[in-house]
Amino acid sequence: MFAAASNSYGRIAVGVSNNINFLSAGKQGETLTARAKEIKKNHKLAWYKIDVLNERELIASMEAMVFRKNQYFVDQVE
Repeated sequence: MFAAASNSYGRIAVGVSNNINFLSAGKQGETLTARAKEIKKNHKLAWYKIDVLNERELIASMEAMVFRKNQYFVDQVE
């Protein structure tokens, strides 16, 4: 989820730091849902918060930062 969110602009983003808190164990057969939110983005850096939930509760939370390179992995429309 972190990679998808941070690279969603087509510009290469490289993970710089992250902190993951595991709050509860997932169980076999549960459906897990991950949600990523972009907290802030500037020309060089971007910050994200990712939550993982099962049907009942938050089971993991991650805060992460990326370095945004000048290269794109998709063609840019001018």
